[in-house]
Amino acid sequence: MEPAELKTWRAERGLSQRVLAQAIGYHWRTIQEYERGAIAIPRKFELALIGAGRELVDQALGKAE
Repeated sequence: MEPAELKTWRAERGLSQRVLAQAIGYHWRTIQEYERGAIAIPRKFELALIGAGRELVDQALGKAE
């Protein structure tokens, strides 16, 4: 995953860096650094995004049932 892809993925879902970070257990500054390209995005982060799925994102946004 490239930095621009991460930023687009997050933006398409209407998530802030903080909300995404909270949903997948990362610090928001790490997300920021990934998006800036300052730190390479590791495969385990990509897997965390996949694993988070709708449920965790919905919980972070306060939409859980």
